[in-house]
Amino acid sequence: MEQVVTTGVLPPEVEQVGRIARMGDRAIATILDQIALFPMFFLAIFAIGMKNGEQFENGAMNLHGGEALFAFFLMFLFGMTYYIIAEALFAGTLGKHMMGIQVRSTLRNPVSAFQSIARNLFRLIDVIGLYLVGFLVAISSKNNQRIGDLAAGTMVFEAKTDRKFATITWVLWMAISFSGALLLTRFVEE
Repeated sequence: MEQVVTTGVLPPEVEQVGRIARMGDRAIATILDQIALFPMFFLAIFAIGMKNGEQFENGAMNLHGGEALFAFFLMFLFGMTYYIIAEALFAGTLGKHMMGIQVRSTLRNPVSAFQSIARNLFRLIDVIGLYLVGFLVAISSKNNQRIGDLAAGTMVFEAKTDRKFATITWVLWMAISFSGALLLTRFVEE
């Protein structure tokens, strides 16, 4: 019989760690997270451009040199902060919780802040080729571990989540995504 382990962050009836997560679930979780993050990335670019007097024309804003580098840095910082905090405090991002998976140490214990930081810093390598490097390493790994997982001593597991928590996660994701989409359309129309 499989031992049930919880993170201690959520009530035990909300989460129970099961088998190693399937690669398809991990891919969908990543897509869901990127959908939620995209409006924030756009707003970073828009804010920097507007601050420097750029005009939003034909659905595009052209940033060059230092402005583009600064926008990229802000997007990187925001994305890393999202992944690190979500995984260290809640065992997963919104996308992971929506897909019923969570990040744990290889011993199925909650991840430490250090593990979350290490796992996500290696995302810079995993993301090469739209996550092709991470995907190829993970499918070659016995436990579906991408480079970040191998470096940090983490794995992604299936997690049994009750319907109430799953519903809250989906509603939160939809609120973030749709409010971001509304902001985007507002800026594009102006």
